[in-house]
Amino acid sequence: MKKVILLSLLLFLIAYSVACAAETKRYAIKSGHVVYELTGNINGEKEVWFDDYGMKYYEEENSTTTFKMFGITNTEKEHTIIIMDGETIYDIDMLTKTGSKGTLPSMEQLQDMADEMTKAEQKQLADDIMNSLGGKRLGTEKFLGKTCEVMEIMGMKSWIYNGLTLKSEVEVMGIVTNETATSFKENIKVPASKFDPPKGITYEDAPAFGNMFDSEGSEEDIYEEDEESESVSITFDEFKKGLSDLSGSGYIQTMIMEEEDQYMAMYMKGMAASIMISATAMGDTDEENDEGFESFSHKGHQMMHSIIAERGMNISVLIILYPQKKLLISLNAMTDMSKEDLLSIADKLKF
Repeated sequence: MKKVILLSLLLFLIAYSVACAAETKRYAIKSGHVVYELTGNINGEKEVWFDDYGMKYYEEENSTTTFKMFGITNTEKEHTIIIMDGETIYDIDMLTKTGSKGTLPSMEQLQDMADEMTKAEQKQLADDIMNSLGGKRLGTEKFLGKTCEVMEIMGMKSWIYNGLTLKSEVEVMGIVTNETATSFKENIKVPASKFDPPKGITYEDAPAFGNMFDSEGSEEDIYEEDEESESVSITFDEFKKGLSDLSGSGYIQTMIMEEEDQYMAMYMKGMAASIMISATAMGDTDEENDEGFESFSHKGHQMMHSIIAERGMNISVLIILYPQKKLLISLNAMTDMSKEDLLSIADKLKF
């Protein structure tokens, strides 16, 4: 459950960053190198190199994650590398020597979207999204000698310098993740070889990101054919078909993607209603029956609902169980949305 909500948080933050963008530059810094200390539930170090204003990006993390679930403490070690060269993204697990290779959405699409709005409209859109998610600007602070804009949105407090986050503090549902830059050098020469993917890795193709910028919610299949997920009992095409009736309800699909163990889609209705819908395997246990959820039956389906408060933000969650298919559908609203509102959306789903 926590994983679904954390992924929802990340995707809503992606939507916000898209709204803030006005040109095809990730950072307002030509190049740089940052070393971060990781503390909280994740401990370790992260190193970032970038060039061409962030279009070329290298991130390497060595960390240990500790969390408790159902009274059991779990520890996981990670050594990962992420490389982006403007068109291709590599996500690599150095412990297993495996990785995925996918295509990033064209930054020209982002430029086209920005070109259609004035500077004032871009700022208003970004502010509207941030306000709808309970976010706020906290002014500026000096960090590592740099003047950073401090922002808080959806449980994440960030210190941002020219688009680059130098420090962040996140606490969502008891999971604490802090990243603090201990070293930062800007406008340096970065070897081109830094962005070459490592050798000796077995890659598999990852699906491209979906219609992130398609305001018309086109139903054109923009994903390559992929094998049926081993974890989710329905195919990705069946997931997309199950969402098809939402297209006529005023909601715009802004993102849809396929992960190894779940499918996710994000919808927005103006700036006041944003919702994340995900499909995961229900599993063979009762782990979905988290404490604090109201269990009930609605139109023949077993459901659970809860409103989770995190740092002044309410996450409204509706879970739909399909025991025959061993399928769990989760609706997560990061803005104020009642149980009845979620049920009206659930009634349009066809699984």
